Amino acid sequence: MFYDVATPFVEGEAIAVTLHFAQAGAVTADLPVRPRSAAAHGGH
Repeated sequence: MFYDVATPFVEGEAIAVTLHFAQAGAVTADLPVRPRSAAAHGGH
């Protein structure tokens, strides 16, 4: 989950994120923006 996003994500684009791990250090990944689906979260 993302908080305080400055601009909305656009479906079809990719968001670059950097995850910081204690042992592995920083790992960068591109996450695809997909449409929201209520079924994906059990209807929450």
